[in-house]
Amino acid sequence: MGIALNGFSTKATKLGMIFPPHSQLGEGEVEYWTWPLAGSDVEGWPSERYPILFYTSSDHSKGDGGIYLRVWDRNLGELTKIVDGVEVANQDAIVEWQDISSRAEFSHITKKTNPIFVDNGNGKQTETPSVIKVGSELLLYYHNSGVDLVGYGGPGGKSYQATKYAVGANGVDFEGNNLSTLWYDAFQVEGDGHNGYFVPEVNNISDFPYTYIGKSLHGGGVGTHGSSQAIFGSNDGKVWEKTHMLQVNYGPLRDDPSFGSGRVANFGNLGEVKKEGAYYRARLHNRFQVSGGASTEGFIAEVLIDKNFNIVSYAKQVVARGGSGEFDNEQVGSCQKTITFEGKTYGFYKAISSSGNHTQGVYLLEDEPYTWDVYETLAEKQTLFETYTPENGIAPDLVYSHAPSYRGVNDFSTTVPLHYTSIVLPADTTPSTAITTQSIDLSAYDVVDVYFDKIGKNNKIQQVLEFGLIDDLASETSRLAFLWPASNGLDTARSQAMRISVLGASDETDRITGNYFGQSANWRDYDDESPAAKHHCGFRIIPSENKLIALEGVSQTTVHDITGFDYTKPLKVFVRNRLTNSQGSNSIFSISDIRVYAYSHDAIAVPAAPTLTTNKTSTSVTLSTNSVSGATGYKYFLDGIEQTDGNFTGLEPETEYTVYARAVNALGDSEPSTIQTVTTDAAGTPDTTAPVVTNNGPATITITVGDTYTPDFSTNEGTLSISNPVDTSTAGTYTVTATATDAAGNTGSATQTVIVEEVPVNQPPTANAGPDQSVAAATQFTLDGTGSQDTDGTIVEWRWTQTAGDTVTLDLENPARPTATSPSKTTAQRLTFQLITVDDEDAVSSPSLVNIDVAAVVQNDVLNIIDKISFTFESDGMITAFPGRANRETFRLKPSDPTGLVLEDGWFDFEANDVRRVEISMLETTGVKIISTDTDSITRERSKLHVRMGDMPIKSSTKEFEPTVSVFVGEDERGVVMTAPGLSGAPKVKYYSTTARAV
Repeated sequence: MGIALNGFSTKATKLGMIFPPHSQLGEGEVEYWTWPLAGSDVEGWPSERYPILFYTSSDHSKGDGGIYLRVWDRNLGELTKIVDGVEVANQDAIVEWQDISSRAEFSHITKKTNPIFVDNGNGKQTETPSVIKVGSELLLYYHNSGVDLVGYGGPGGKSYQATKYAVGANGVDFEGNNLSTLWYDAFQVEGDGHNGYFVPEVNNISDFPYTYIGKSLHGGGVGTHGSSQAIFGSNDGKVWEKTHMLQVNYGPLRDDPSFGSGRVANFGNLGEVKKEGAYYRARLHNRFQVSGGASTEGFIAEVLIDKNFNIVSYAKQVVARGGSGEFDNEQVGSCQKTITFEGKTYGFYKAISSSGNHTQGVYLLEDEPYTWDVYETLAEKQTLFETYTPENGIAPDLVYSHAPSYRGVNDFSTTVPLHYTSIVLPADTTPSTAITTQSIDLSAYDVVDVYFDKIGKNNKIQQVLEFGLIDDLASETSRLAFLWPASNGLDTARSQAMRISVLGASDETDRITGNYFGQSANWRDYDDESPAAKHHCGFRIIPSENKLIALEGVSQTTVHDITGFDYTKPLKVFVRNRLTNSQGSNSIFSISDIRVYAYSHDAIAVPAAPTLTTNKTSTSVTLSTNSVSGATGYKYFLDGIEQTDGNFTGLEPETEYTVYARAVNALGDSEPSTIQTVTTDAAGTPDTTAPVVTNNGPATITITVGDTYTPDFSTNEGTLSISNPVDTSTAGTYTVTATATDAAGNTGSATQTVIVEEVPVNQPPTANAGPDQSVAAATQFTLDGTGSQDTDGTIVEWRWTQTAGDTVTLDLENPARPTATSPSKTTAQRLTFQLITVDDEDAVSSPSLVNIDVAAVVQNDVLNIIDKISFTFESDGMITAFPGRANRETFRLKPSDPTGLVLEDGWFDFEANDVRRVEISMLETTGVKIISTDTDSITRERSKLHVRMGDMPIKSSTKEFEPTVSVFVGEDERGVVMTAPGLSGAPKVKYYSTTARAV
């Protein structure tokens, strides 16, 4: 079931071939992947004449390949031209670099020929350039094959396709062949090791916590080679963190007939997505699935994605293939980068004709109204179950049939190791299982997602792995699970398709998915996937539609009918594996994380569309809206330009503009208001052209006392004189005469009436501290003063003062919307804040108050909470123990997660958290030695433990020891360990075996 979402989509107008194949390409080579760069982004580049640089490359070159450069020379014409009344690309204005590189304006650039860059170091086939500016540097990313990763700590035995980068500043001279952080260990991570075709960009997705976003291949182009795309984030443009895995198969998209059978979809530039309601508009390259760059019947489409990169809408075709005989009638693809110049946005694509000719095309992008068909809203997300493998630990909240252990590896796309829970796989073929104690009722939700992050085997030994949902391991009657069947055990075994194992539906046969897993020890010989690779996979269940959709990362791959399944049966998350043949020793298999989420089919609760009001002058348009319930702000748009205050200035007189507005809250944007056109007023004063005065009639203008007055007459030649000047210090009506005289003495004049008005009195601003809020304890909240107004000026200062409640610290990086963290106490309280605003003439508003009601800490299960988190240990300097002495040490413990706990200045409060007893113990050869709060050896003062370590009854030979801190909460008699030897934060105590004696 879906909803209709009114908004915008991309309208594309094809402009034809932007340039023919590069003249310096090698024989038999083809060219693709146009990446434009604004000349204004390049240090020292003469961008006024040469506004855009175009980077391309050879495609799967037989040699070393190379990066080629073209430049738009504006002296040769505009980027487009009109031919027979139609706008088309102007190929005559695009020149190859070697043809202009010797000009004087490029004397500072060393490289004068094409290709401008070839990596002749580790690897070959330099291609697919992408250039981003980071600070003063330009980073040229490119794809290279035959890269040996052994020297970087990578896997041996095979050369890999990888992403590398060079550094430059002037747009042409790039140096270095640095291996990027995008590569991964194909012995450990899904995919065949293929990495490249990297698309980096500045990030504009607010929920994606990085400055830059990138998309790259991650595995080969066909299923047996593993997953095929990954998304990365970076804050410096060089070190990239892998955040999401994707496949190119999008199952539900095939419900749309326009998508077509047997097709796949690759995301384009994720840095160029546009906000659309609660979602984002993203480009796709839709084509038949092939590998090696030979895409067929490709076209460019657009879909909606959510903030987690789930596709939620059917696709809209944006750029279609050309007609019979045209240069792009076989493929339109590689839609990686657009560029905006003088208000127009251009996109570029690789074009292939049916005769096999490869060229580059260009299209013009605009927004047009469009109603999206959202087939899955993914609204009201709930977390039903989560478990993560911590460092040096195992995934909690699972019952294991065989003892698990911790294993850490590095896939080199992250700065920290991957954490795995490795589970024993008995050599005698006994099944090994892990299962939750918590059950899930599928019938209670519209959509349920079950994710298994980084799950897989550890070797090629024949085994059968299942994971998913089950009612009972011992006597199962209902099951929905991934099944990895055993291979033939040979080193020549190819990657297999994962299956969906179903028990309890009308049809219980296994469903074949588009997800694959490795089998062969010789996987590198076939470009398959390692049998030890770990996968990001799962499935989505939609009970009302009897659908189970296989997931690989965030991609939906295949759709399966599970009609007849009983969704009301409580199901548990499980993992089960067994060897198919007895072995000489036990083996292991591994998993990192398990997550289960639920969603509703409802529309996401963004605000209603606002009503737009427009005001205009000859050079400005001001937009405003009504107050929309639930909105926290507004966005105003004029010809695609976005403002938050609705004031658009510097416009052209008598010019038509398209305007609309949207209301905003934390969940997204509203549908647009009614889309309107507004035409700016005519200019307010006449022109006089010598020697003939073209306007002899009176014209009325208004000026303000105190302004400098210059009559707005102009001449094309000769001189201009003014009679009867205006006294701008006194209000009134004045008549002035302008006389124009040319070089021959001919004259003309015009008379004008001028009205001088009094200077209006500045009105103070109005402060609005925003609506009252209710928040949980120990959570971040945001004060919102954006509703404050100044009717005749601009607010320049927001002064916030707390007037009630426990003092909190405001982060004033955004003074209009400061943030703070609510106090953590067992009693609820109200925080009150006062806002005073100041305008650009130093006028001060009246105060406005806002209340923040902070809930009490919910302490349902302190014992369970502290058992799952870690603590930072603090003491007053070095800890010493003097036997028989009364000196005390003071300790405090800070939790890694404060949720559900009462804190004192961030430290665990022993008294308020119902801690009945605290023990400090140590283990020595004669047994466990303990001191506790049952005696005066340990006294408590809220978050502080005052401890007399000298009371610990240990042997005199002890030099140093690590104590264990345990607490007993409520009636619990077992106790829970907060710090202990070997755990992070465990203290060391210096033990002095003898005491000083008086002499």
